[in-house]
Amino acid sequence: MSSPDFERLEHRIRQIGRDIFARARRAEPSPLRLAWWQRQFLDWVMQDESLKVQLFRFIEAMPQLRGPRAVAAHLRQYLRGERHNGRSLPPLIDVATGYSSDDSVHARAVALAAQVGSMQMAGQFIAGATPAEAVASILRLRRAGMTFTLDVLGETVLCGADADAFARLYLELIDALSESAPAWPANPLLDAAPFGPLPRVNLSIKLSALSPKFDPLAAERVTEAILGRLRPVLRRAREKGAFVNIDMEHYAVKDLTYDIFMRVMSEPEFRDWDDVGIVNQAYLRDSERDLRRLIAWVRQRGTPITVRLVKGAYWDYETAQAVVRRWPIPVWTDKWRSDRHFERQAGVLLDNHEWTRPALASHNVRSLAAAMAMAEQKGVPPRTLEVQMLYGMGDPLKQALIELGQRVRIYTPFGELMPGMAYFIRRLLENTANEGFLRQSFSEHVPEDVLLAPPGPRPDRRRTPLPQAHAYDPDEDDPMTPFLNEPDTDFTDARVRRHMADVLRTLPRDERLPAFVAGRRCEGGAWHECRNPALPAEVVTRVAMCMPEMVDDAVRAAQAAQPRWADEPPGRRAAILTETAARLRQRRFEFAARLILEAGKTWRDADSEVSAAIDALEFHAREIERLTARPRLRHVPGENNEHDYVPRGVAAAIGGSSRPLAIPAQMLAAALAAGNAVVLNAGLTAAGVAGRLFGLLLDAGLPARVAHLLFGDATVSAAIAGHPDISVVASLGTAEQTRHIAAAAHGAATPAGAACKRLLLLTKGVNTVIVDENTDLDEAVLGTLASGLTFAGQGPDACSRVVVVGAAYERFRNRLIAAAREFSVGPPEDPSHSMGPLVSDEAMAAARSAVQAAQAAGRVLVERRHDELFARTGGFFFGPVVVEVASRPCDAPHGMDCAAPILMLFHAPTLEAAMEMLHEGGPAGVGVFYSRSPENIQHVRRAFRGSALFINRRSTAGIVDRQPIGGARSASCGPPAGGADYLRAFMDVRIVSENVMRHGLTPVEEPEPEHAGAH
Repeated sequence: MSSPDFERLEHRIRQIGRDIFARARRAEPSPLRLAWWQRQFLDWVMQDESLKVQLFRFIEAMPQLRGPRAVAAHLRQYLRGERHNGRSLPPLIDVATGYSSDDSVHARAVALAAQVGSMQMAGQFIAGATPAEAVASILRLRRAGMTFTLDVLGETVLCGADADAFARLYLELIDALSESAPAWPANPLLDAAPFGPLPRVNLSIKLSALSPKFDPLAAERVTEAILGRLRPVLRRAREKGAFVNIDMEHYAVKDLTYDIFMRVMSEPEFRDWDDVGIVNQAYLRDSERDLRRLIAWVRQRGTPITVRLVKGAYWDYETAQAVVRRWPIPVWTDKWRSDRHFERQAGVLLDNHEWTRPALASHNVRSLAAAMAMAEQKGVPPRTLEVQMLYGMGDPLKQALIELGQRVRIYTPFGELMPGMAYFIRRLLENTANEGFLRQSFSEHVPEDVLLAPPGPRPDRRRTPLPQAHAYDPDEDDPMTPFLNEPDTDFTDARVRRHMADVLRTLPRDERLPAFVAGRRCEGGAWHECRNPALPAEVVTRVAMCMPEMVDDAVRAAQAAQPRWADEPPGRRAAILTETAARLRQRRFEFAARLILEAGKTWRDADSEVSAAIDALEFHAREIERLTARPRLRHVPGENNEHDYVPRGVAAAIGGSSRPLAIPAQMLAAALAAGNAVVLNAGLTAAGVAGRLFGLLLDAGLPARVAHLLFGDATVSAAIAGHPDISVVASLGTAEQTRHIAAAAHGAATPAGAACKRLLLLTKGVNTVIVDENTDLDEAVLGTLASGLTFAGQGPDACSRVVVVGAAYERFRNRLIAAAREFSVGPPEDPSHSMGPLVSDEAMAAARSAVQAAQAAGRVLVERRHDELFARTGGFFFGPVVVEVASRPCDAPHGMDCAAPILMLFHAPTLEAAMEMLHEGGPAGVGVFYSRSPENIQHVRRAFRGSALFINRRSTAGIVDRQPIGGARSASCGPPAGGADYLRAFMDVRIVSENVMRHGLTPVEEPEPEHAGAH
C-alpha cells in the first residue's frame, strides 16, 4: 500500500473509531441498571490482583459446593486464608467474611449473597439453560437489533454417551429454534446480505463435544467418531435452513479441526452448502498460513463459507503449556501483534469475500474500525462484513455499531449457569485483563487517540507477563544448575506423526545384542528373546544371556578401572554424559520405537521416557560440575577446612521393566558422573533398550572397562548385589525384586577395609488418589484414569487406589465407570490407543490373580476383556478394571495392589478418614489429591507420609529434578532417582583440614564477595 493510501486509510479508521466511541459513550448504562453496578464491582476487584485471583478461584469452585456451609467455608478460605505480605482485606469483604463459624447465621447469609451474586453475574454472560430461555434471550437480542449464534456450554466429554448427548442436544436446539424462528420479527439488516438471505438460526459447535478423545494421535479414529455424530446434525441443519459454525479450541487440535471440517464439507452431500463456517484465531503465529490454506480449499470446493476471525481465548493456557513443555509458543506474546495480525487477516478475508465471507469477532474499536475502513476502500458491498461480539460484554459498543448500520451477531452461550462457571470465569478474565480493550477504554479511560493508533509497541503499554519456570534452592550458595527438561515430541504435527510411523515400520527386528564385560563383547552362550508384548510371536531383540559367574569378571575389571576414572576431571566425565545425551536426542524416535515394541508403551509414554533419559544424562553432568566447582569451606584463622565428595567405588545398576530406558540412564549417569565404575544388569524385559543406551555411552567416549553390561535374571542381580566389592547397589523394580536384591546385599560379607554397601532401592509403594467432595469431578476422573492407567498401571507412579470423600462418591463412581469403559486398549504401534499391553505373561498372571482377589473383596464395576484381540495377536492385553471395595484398604486381600491397570474404589466419610486409608496396607508412595479447598489442601500437605504428592493434577513421578521417583517415607530406600540428592548418594563426603599456621604466622585471605558477611 502506498503512503498516501495508508494515510487515507488511517484517517478513515480514526473517523470511524471516534464515531463508534461517541455513540458508545451515549449508550453507557445508568446507575439504575444492574449492568452499571456489575461494572463497578469488576472495576473495584481489578484494583487488587490478588483479590481478583482468589475471588475468581472461589467462583470457579462454586458449582461443586453443596450447601451454604460449604460455600461459606470456601469463601472464607479463599478470601481470608490466602492474603499474603501483610495486605489487609477491603473493609466490605473483611466484615462480610469475618464470621466465627461457617454454620452461623452470618455465614449462611453471606453464602446466600455470594451464590445469588455469582448466579446473577453468570447470567450476564449465559443466555439460558433451556431452549425456551434461549429463545427468550434471542428475541431480546433481535428487539435490540442484533442476531445470534448459539454456543452449547460443557467442555468435558468422558465417554461416548456424553458425546451422544451433545449430538442429541444440537439436534433438539435446531428443531426448537427452527420451529420458533418464522415468528420472529423480520429485520432486513439481520436476515439478508448482498450474497443472499441469512438463516435466522445459527449454531456454533465444538468438535470436542462429539468425541471422548479429541486427540491428533488418534486422528482417523477420532475423525470417524466425530463425523458419525456430526453428519446428522449437519443434515438436520440444512434441512431446517439453519447455519452451523465450527468453533476452534486449543492449538493442539487446530489442524485436526480444520481437517475434519474440510473433509466433511467436501463430501457430495455438503459440498454445495454455503450456510457453514469455521473460526480462524489471529493470535496464532501460523493463522495466516491456515487462512490462505482455507481460501485455496474453498476455491477448489466451489462453494463459499463464512470465516469467523477471532483473536483467541486461550492465551494463558497456550503460553503456559508451551513453557512447561519447552515447545515454541504458538501465540503472539505481545497483544499488539495479535491486533496487527487480526487487521492483516481481515484484509485477506475482505479481498476474498466472495469465497470466505468475513465475520469479525472483536470488542476492540480500532480492529473493527480498521475492518470497516478497509471494506470501504476495497469496495466490498455494504453488509457483507459481519461483526460478532460476546453475550453480556460491551453492550454500548454493540449499540454504536447497530446505529452505524452494521450487522451484529452475538456469540450466545447456552447451558446451566453453575456448570457453565468455567466459561463465566474466562469472560471475567477477558473483562479484567490488563490489556483488555474494554478495560482500557471504559474502566481506565485511556485516550481515544491512543486506542485508535495502529497496533504497535508503546512505551506505556503494560505487557502481559509470560508464564515462567522458577527454580530456587535455599540451602545452596550457588544458583541452581541451569538445567531445563528435555521437551517431549509434539505429535500434534502431522509430519512428526508420519516420521514416527515410518521409524516403527522400518525398525530392524530380531537383532542380536551382546553383553559387554571387561572391555570385550560376550555372546557365546544362550540368547534371550525380547518379544513384543502386543504381539509375542515377534522377536524384537535377542540379548546374550549372562551367568552369575560372569559377575566376578565384570566387578574385578570395574574395580581395576575405577581409580583412573575417579581421577578424570569432573568436566571430562560430564562431557561424556552430555555427548551421550546428544546422541540419544538424535536417535529419540528410534529409542521411542523400541520402547513401543519391546515394552508395550504408547507413543507419548515412550517419547516421554526418552526425554527422561536425556534429562538424566544432562542433569547429572551439570550437577557434578556444580558440586565439584568449589568445595564447601569452613575456614578459621590458621586452619582451612574443606568439605567435598569422592566416589564410593564400584556401583551396581539393576534395571527394571517399568522404565527400561530412563531408570538405567538415571543409575548410569549418577554413578559415572560421581566417578564410580558401573556394572549394569539390564534385566531381560525390554533389555534391548538399555543395551543400546550402553552402546551410546561407549560411542561417546566412555573408557571400555569403566562400565560393564550384563543381561541376566534374578540370580544375576543377586550375584551383583551380593558381590563383596560392590559399594553401591541401585535398582528399580517390583517389591519382590527389591526384597530379593536387599537380601542378597545384606547377606554379603564385607571384606576388611571395604566400605559398607549403600542401597538405593526404588520400588512402587501404595499409590492413592483422594477425591475431595468439593472438586471438579470430571477433572478428577480424567486425572485418576491418567494416574492409574498410564503404561497399563505398571509405572512406579501408577495409582491403584481411589478414595472418594463424602457425597461426591456416587457421582464420581458413575463418571469413572463410564470413562473407563471407553478407554482405548490395543497394540501401541497404533497411536490411537490410550493403553497398550502388560509387559509379560507373568505380569498378566499376577493381574488376573489380583482381579480374583478383588472379586472376593468387593464388586467389579468394570472389567474390560480383550478376547478377540488376544485371539488375533496373543498380546498381553488386560483391563482396565474398576473394583468397588467395601472394606478398608488394610482389610483388602493381599496382591490387589499389583502393577496392573486395576483401580480399587473406596468411600471415606471424611477427609481425615481418607487420609487414614491412604496410609493403610503398606508404605505410601505417590499420592494425588483433588480439592478446591485451600484448607484441605494445606492439611493434606502436612499429613501426607509418602514420597510425592500431586495436587489437582495427575501423577507424573519420573520427571528429572521436578518430580523424581522415590523418596521420603516410601517403600524405597535412598533418595529419589532424578533429584539433586541422588548423585550425592553415589559419593562419600570427605573432610580435609589443614593447619596453615607456621610459627605464629597466620595467612590472611580475602573472602569471596558473596561470603564477605559470613561468620
